[in-house]
Amino acid sequence: MGVQSAFGDFGAFIGILTTAFIVELKGWSFPFYIWAIAGVLCLFSGLYITRNTDEKYLENTKNRVEKENIKKLINKEWELLKKIKLFLPGSIVSGTSWGIVVSYLPLLLVEKTTLSLSLIGIIISIWIGVGTIICILYGKIISFLSRKTIVILSYLTMGIAAYLLTTITDIFLIIIIMIILGISSFISFPAIFSYVSEITDDPSEGRTFGYIFTFQLGIGTLLLFISGVTADIWGIWTPFFILGFFSILTAIIFIINLKKINSINN
Repeated sequence: MGVQSAFGDFGAFIGILTTAFIVELKGWSFPFYIWAIAGVLCLFSGLYITRNTDEKYLENTKNRVEKENIKKLINKEWELLKKIKLFLPGSIVSGTSWGIVVSYLPLLLVEKTTLSLSLIGIIISIWIGVGTIICILYGKIISFLSRKTIVILSYLTMGIAAYLLTTITDIFLIIIIMIILGISSFISFPAIFSYVSEITDDPSEGRTFGYIFTFQLGIGTLLLFISGVTADIWGIWTPFFILGFFSILTAIIFIINLKKINSINN
């Protein structure tokens, strides 16, 4: 889970690190052309690399859905949701942290500092870069700390770091906070999803992750919208206050449910 997360994060790191410089040199539209070309190249590269792949490796017979009556299907899906309900808040907050930092941190830094757009891009890329490294090292980290400890500490730290961003203006301290925020927010992804993968039966893994991503995107989008509205009303610091509140609330939920978490192998 850690290595898988790291590869996606590395792509985001490259994108955010380079886009601000490109915008300053060529304007806002130029990065879209570059990433459109990159996307097309990736598509045809993938098709070329997998051209000789045997079709049998692309089929998952375990996930074939049998015809069931609606009542039985609803009960089955409800039982599945009950299994993963403890981990839904964490996945939602982790996804929201990504959206809030990428969407609102540049605006916060523009308002509170005199940094150029390219330097703001570097600060955000530090957040992603640190997160990428921590995801790669997740396997080693979990050999020293249990997953439940990682999850609780990550959301507590994420909440505190988000609150600090609402008040601190010193550039050096902001960079330190971004490093801490990168560690805490990115390590939560493999920790949460490894839990979900472990408690889910093999044939239902696809549906389980579908539910997780649906809640993550749906509620995360709603929180981003609310953050934008509150930012217009009270100031650009409010999205980070919202992130801090829900991060600490998520940590409290995990602490309250420690007995249930302990029932899952560390």
